[in-house]
Amino acid sequence: MYAHASTAAGPSSASAASHMHAGASTAARPNSTLIAARRQLHDLLLLHIPKTAGASLFQQLQVNFDIRGTTVSSETCLPPYHEGNTPRVVMLRAPRAHVVSQYLECRYSRWGKWLQQKFPGFRSSYVDNMSDIAGMTKWTDHFLRHAWPPSAQPYAIDYHCYDPRDMQTRALTCRSNATFASHAAPAKWRGDASAAVRNAQAPGIILTLTELYRASVCHVHWQLQQRLPQGCACADVAAVAANQTMGLVRLTHGIPHLEVDELPSALVEQIDRLTATDAVVYAVLA
Repeated sequence: MYAHASTAAGPSSASAASHMHAGASTAARPNSTLIAARRQLHDLLLLHIPKTAGASLFQQLQVNFDIRGTTVSSETCLPPYHEGNTPRVVMLRAPRAHVVSQYLECRYSRWGKWLQQKFPGFRSSYVDNMSDIAGMTKWTDHFLRHAWPPSAQPYAIDYHCYDPRDMQTRALTCRSNATFASHAAPAKWRGDASAAVRNAQAPGIILTLTELYRASVCHVHWQLQQRLPQGCACADVAAVAANQTMGLVRLTHGIPHLEVDELPSALVEQIDRLTATDAVVYAVLA
């Protein structure tokens, strides 16, 4: 679930780490909108883009913060939540690893298996008698071959699980506040990179990265409270490496781990074609 994607799908880990450590240091000034929201101590909204460790981060925030009314946006769209002073946390993930995790969730998680019982097409087409890589190859090719579904039938081709085509861009630009709105991909929600970047950089947004989960938790701490918990100091290298501080929450949903580096080049190419816009957005924001 926390596999690092190749640098071809985004900036180098060193660049991203530098960005996050800057956010988790006393030299970084918290956003003025967030300061006002912190004084009011009301809700904290997490835009949970599926398979970006949003469930882990949500539980982490509940554990780490004394906030009276923490809420989560139920895997929906960001734009409907632009109004107001509520701090909004957005977590992005390297696109290749993101698509891998989506397929594995649909195949192995309890939710995914429940969907397979209701909509058996996914199992018969992408699971039965297939390895993970064979099933994922056929699954990604399916989305490359099909047109975007009409708005009246957004789940027409994704078996009610995920449509991996530029999901992060869609979540940052679509305008529905319906639960699970970011799962499906009707044509009108295709989005574009410039709008996605603009929305993610709006006042009140705390941007975080799956690949830098610990640093992201530290970044949220600093933006909301102007203090860092134990384990966040960059000098605390030994504790960070041993993962012995902070009590990080990591939920896997029972799915196996599969590194992007284990994928054949043909499958990586298919994933890149499905996430060309996400790759641009990630490269700019990470």
